[in-house]
Amino acid sequence: MSLEKIETLFKIISRYDHYIEIANNKANYVLASVISVNIALAALLGYVDILKFSIATPYTNILKVLGAISYFSFIVSSGAILLGVHKVIFPNTSSPNTSKLSNIFFGDVAKRDHEKYATDIKGLNEDELTQDLSFQANALAKIVEEKFKHQKTVMLLTSRHFIASALITSVLCATIKALS
Repeated sequence: MSLEKIETLFKIISRYDHYIEIANNKANYVLASVISVNIALAALLGYVDILKFSIATPYTNILKVLGAISYFSFIVSSGAILLGVHKVIFPNTSSPNTSKLSNIFFGDVAKRDHEKYATDIKGLNEDELTQDLSFQANALAKIVEEKFKHQKTVMLLTSRHFIASALITSVLCATIKALS
């Protein structure tokens, strides 16, 4: 009976590890997208000389000010996204609070030399292993919950603010260039 529990706990831990990997991959994709769009918009703003104003073209000047404001909004949303992505990608390395060192948690395993760890593993019974695995599964579930919470925030920022401000800035730059 206990071996079935151990096998089930290993499957749960494996699934949670997979969820963590998925969250990290999505965050990396968002990070690459944000950086790419930032570079493209910076080049576009340089191309239309966003900071060069002329008395002869007051409408273009107004569009340039609107473009600069839109780009500032874009930069703010990019910063918020990057902070959120950092929270998703940054590993949780805090050691769980227990009086006994875990035989699974990497931080606790790394605190011991290989001989002490081997001795601890040999002396481990099924109930202790089940307890340790259930603790690890619970810790991973909390990590997954936190990563997904931050990922949801990042995706909302990306879909609502980042894309909108990037499109508005691009349209304003195209209009400025057309009027110049």
